[in-house]
Amino acid sequence: MRCIAHIVNLIVWDGLKLKNNLQAVERVRATIKFVKNSPARLQRLKDLVSVLKIERKSLLSLDVPTRWNSTYEMLETALKFKYVFSMFGLHKEIDLGDGETSNIGPPEDSDWDLVRKLIIFLERFFILTNNVSASLSVTANSALFDISTALETLKGLEEASDLDLCVMAHKMKDKFNKYWGNLDKFNMLIYVAAILDPNVKIVGLQFTLHAMYGENDGDTLLCQIQQVTYELFDEYKDYIRLLVSLFLSQIVKVNLKLVTLNQ
Repeated sequence: MRCIAHIVNLIVWDGLKLKNNLQAVERVRATIKFVKNSPARLQRLKDLVSVLKIERKSLLSLDVPTRWNSTYEMLETALKFKYVFSMFGLHKEIDLGDGETSNIGPPEDSDWDLVRKLIIFLERFFILTNNVSASLSVTANSALFDISTALETLKGLEEASDLDLCVMAHKMKDKFNKYWGNLDKFNMLIYVAAILDPNVKIVGLQFTLHAMYGENDGDTLLCQIQQVTYELFDEYKDYIRLLVSLFLSQIVKVNLKLVTLNQ
């Protein structure tokens, strides 16, 4: 599961590293730092949010630049305060506190448009990462379907009329194909886990494989998966027979001792 989360991380970073995306994110990040580094400015933000009656679950959150999921959360929160930021009258040079300044300026309308697209784009992968990283529930049986949904998202956005989304999707799909595009690159146990889910079984798996790889390749892969599953089951049966044999031998030994004691 950690491997899946790591691959998703690599896929998403390929989309975020596009120049326009990095610039928009950096401008939002600088603006949030500007507000958060001053108690007076932070209080002003709260007052404006109250006056404008902006619905929010939390105030500004600053991301960890090396963790894209925290960047997603930062952007999602910041977008709600777009009009509030404009009331601070920010100029080209932004004071970030501790003697640090930013010369890229506050987000422009085009940046906010891109942020809105990034939020829509990253949400699916944010959900996928949370699903495969869950520690209090079984995730192996659902991981394949989360990956399949992510692939469908990329395919759909590749055909989008919006050029920004199209470029991001294409970049990310190249990385997706590097790890999961080839039938031989997927860990077979992910497929087996799906078969063992009573809600899925082979019929549900076949439908998903057709959606991901097409009917011909999907059916070819399904045959391989079935063969692996049967081999695992045979190995399991041999293991059970061995356990039963050992258990029975112990019972025989115990009975012999009891007979000896009775004599």
